[in-house]
This record gives sequence, C-alpha cells and structure tokens, in this order.
Amino acid sequence: MKKVTKILTIVCLLAINQYSIINNQLKAQNVGINIANPDPSAILDLTSDSMGILIPRMTTTQRDNIDLSGSPKSVMIYNTTDDCFQTYVGGQWNNIWCFDCAPTITSQPSNQTICEGDNTSFSVTATGQTLTYQWQEDDGGGWSNLSNTGVYSNVTTSAMNITGATAGMDTYLYRCVVSGACTPDATSNAATLTVNTAPSAAGTISGTATVCQGDNGVAYSVGAITGATGYVWTYTGTGFTIATGGNTNSITADFSASATSGNLTVYGTNACGNGTASPNYAITVNTVPTGVTASASPNPICEGATLTLTGSATDATSWSWTGPNSFSSALQSPTIASITTAGAGVYTLTASNTCGSATPVNTASVTVNDVPTGVTATASPNPICVGSTLTLTGGATDATSWSWTGPNSFSSTLQSPTIASITTAGAGVYTLTASNSCGSAAPENTASVTVNDVPTGVTASASPNPICEGAT
Repeated sequence: MKKVTKILTIVCLLAINQYSIINNQLKAQNVGINIANPDPSAILDLTSDSMGILIPRMTTTQRDNIDLSGSPKSVMIYNTTDDCFQTYVGGQWNNIWCFDCAPTITSQPSNQTICEGDNTSFSVTATGQTLTYQWQEDDGGGWSNLSNTGVYSNVTTSAMNITGATAGMDTYLYRCVVSGACTPDATSNAATLTVNTAPSAAGTISGTATVCQGDNGVAYSVGAITGATGYVWTYTGTGFTIATGGNTNSITADFSASATSGNLTVYGTNACGNGTASPNYAITVNTVPTGVTASASPNPICEGATLTLTGSATDATSWSWTGPNSFSSALQSPTIASITTAGAGVYTLTASNTCGSATPVNTASVTVNDVPTGVTATASPNPICVGSTLTLTGGATDATSWSWTGPNSFSSTLQSPTIASITTAGAGVYTLTASNSCGSAAPENTASVTVNDVPTGVTASASPNPICEGAT
C-alpha cells in the first residue's frame, strides 16, 4: 500500500512538472494522452494499460550538475546511483522512494570475552543505501550513543573498537543503530562484553607446619581464589612432592627421606595471568635424632662407686638406656650408684623423637674393678737357717701394688721379695697388703718364720772319771 501511495505521489509531481512546461501554451487547457476527455481536475491525464512514464534518469554526479540557481521546487529525477526517486525541495535533494534502501542487518555483533587491559571490537554487516552507523552502550543505566573518546574509537563505523578495556566494563552491552537512505533504522542485537581479570590474591595456607622426613599424604589448602581456574603451589625446600590435588586449592604432599624445611606458597592462575601469591607458610621438616653419643665414666670404675652415663643428640625428645644387670633408664644421663661387678659391660642409648628413633649407640665396655681378692702370702723355706735366703711369695687377683712388712723393720713393694743372709732377727710373721686403684685388700700374713742358728755353747764331760770296768 505504501509503494502505491509513493507512485501516485510521483505521478502528481510529474504532472506538476509537465504543467510548467506547457503552461504558456495551454494556459487553462488540460492535456490527455490516450484519453479523449481528460479529467478537468488534471492538467495532464495519462491513460495506458501497456506503458508507463519515464522521468529523467541520471547518476548522482549528473544530478549535482543540474542548474538549480533559481531555487526551483519539486524538480524530480530518478537517481541511478542510489536507485531512488528524488525531488529538490528546501534547497536539497530528498528521497521520495528508494529501491531496497532501508537498512537491513545481515550479521549481528558477537559477544566478546577479553582480559582487563586487552583490546577488542564489535562489528555488524548491513545492506541498504547510504548507510551510517552509531554504536551504543548500556552500562546498566540504559542505552546511550558512544563517541570517539576514552577507550572507544570508530563508533560511527560498522566495526567499533575498544582499546584497553577496564574491569569496570564487565557485562556492558553494545549494539549498533544502522541508518540508510530510507527508514526505518535497523538496530542490531545487543552483544555482551565480558572483561576478566587476573585472580585475586591468595589467602593464608592451612595445614601441618611440622612434619617428619618420609611423611606422606600431608594435607594443605587455601581458600578458593576468586577468578582462579588453576593453582600453582611452590615449596622452597627440597624433597617436597604434590601427591594429589595438583592445580587445585587443596593438596596432599609427600616428604622424601631427605626432605628439608622450607616455605610453601600458592597463587591462582587464569587466562588473564597470575594472582598475588599467598604469604609464606613455614614448614619444619624434622628428622630422627642425629649426632647421638653415649659415654660412661669413670671407666674403669671401682666397685661401690657411682657410674655416670652421658647421652646427647640433636632433636631428641626421649631417651632409652639399657645395659648389664638388667639396667634401664629413660633419663638422658642417668647414674648407677654403688656399682657392682655385675654392672660391667656395654651400655646402649636409643634417642627418639616424634619422627622415630635413631640407630642405637653403645658406650665403651665398662670395667668394674674391686680391691684385690684371693691374697696369699708365704715364706720359704720355713724354718730357715741363719745366713740362708728367705723368699716371700705374694699372690692376689687384680692387685697392682704390693706392700710387705715384717720383723727386723723389713718392708718391700715387690710382689715376691727375698731376704738374703737372714739372721735370727728376721724370725716372725711377714704381712702382705695387696692394692689397686680401688684400695687395699685385707692384709694377709705368712706363717711365722723360724730362723735356726748352728749350735753354740757346746760342752762335753764324762763321769765318773775314772770309772771302773764294768761300771756305767
């Protein structure tokens, strides 16, 4: 119906133009073509069932060369450049009707997803005559036209550019209004801009702060990081391996038998970059005790004295001693009072902590000495003759020194001394004292030594003398 109305308008305008041509010749007379009696209301009445009217046809360049210096109204042409019927009114050419001139959008703008600070563009494709473009934005407060300022450029073209998008532009909507030689304007679909940012800063890690070498399946976690699509865990020590949960916010870790202490951190990642790492989470990796030593003093020791066992180790928290005579103690450095010979031997220390026990360490073998035992003292020959040599023989177990005393102020430190050319003054009991570092045994006496001399004061007599034969 609209096209019919426009065609009738063209006919009317054509009639007006024709009137200006024949006005001087016909004045009040009207003209009919293919009609005997033109309608009296029309200056030109055309009738045909097989032909139409052709008005002047020209390009835009040819049209613009028309002499319009007299400012005529209603000059009409068909513009072959634009495929439009046009008339000159109000000092400019105006479209009466154009063939397929209203804009039509054939390709809609697409949603765009970018990172903060990146560039992107939205574009449309449209058909129509004399197209113009105006991009619009909806930041949540309604649609408004864009201008070539800030991050925007080419906002009046088919492809609008955004340079250095900000995080605040996330979820903004964009559309394009396309205008042409004819109405109505065409408005594109709205496209969404998604502006992603790098992940937020990581929070504080939670987990076990003190572990042992060789521990497995130790859990660590951090709160979910906003915007993170992955997680990167870093440990400054050695021997740390993520067992499960890699690239997530919750992991389990294994510590090797040689693992060392260090700091654990984590940060989030996504397509836009890395977030700020968490604060350092210090992990102390303990070992079983090291540097274990065990000693016993004094050694050797005398029976009845106090033996001191001394233990030391790095990182030990508990101690276990075992030894001869069913000895045991949980002290680091215990003592054994009034030790007996049953306490002689090797003492063993085991140092432990929460990570386990170190290899047991032995003391040197403890020697428990007593005062000499089994002391014997003899003198031979006994009895002895004056001038002979008396041999004193001492014996004892564990004796290291000897002391003989006897008659005639005799003394000797030999184990078995001799007395040459003994006199009767050397008769009597000789006493031996056997000693060692632990003391002296009870003195031991010899049998009493008898020293005999040759006879003295020998007398001889015979009586009666004289004596009778046969008498006694």
